[in-house]
Order: sequence, then C-alpha cells, then structure tokens
Amino acid sequence: MARTKQIIIEKISEEIDQSPSDAKDTVEHLLEIMKSTLASGEDVMV
Repeated sequence: MARTKQIIIEKISEEIDQSPSDAKDTVEHLLEIMKSTLASGEDVMV
C-alpha cells in the first residue's frame, strides 16, 4: 500500500469515526470505481 493511500485511510478513519479496516474498504471501493470509470473512457472529476 502506498503511503498516500494509508494517509487517506487514516484521515477517513479519524474524521468519520470509522474503523481503519472499514476506512480501507471504503478507499479500495472508491479507487476501483474510479479505475473502472477511467478504463471505460469516462472522466473522473475530484
């Protein structure tokens, strides 16, 4: 896991009082959605 991903997981866990495991699942799902969207040729705006 890249350090930047870990920081995002930690921030989510702290900010919304979510367990680190749940925060990791959330980030992983979000990244998968973004990857599949980009792979299909659509844009992702952040």
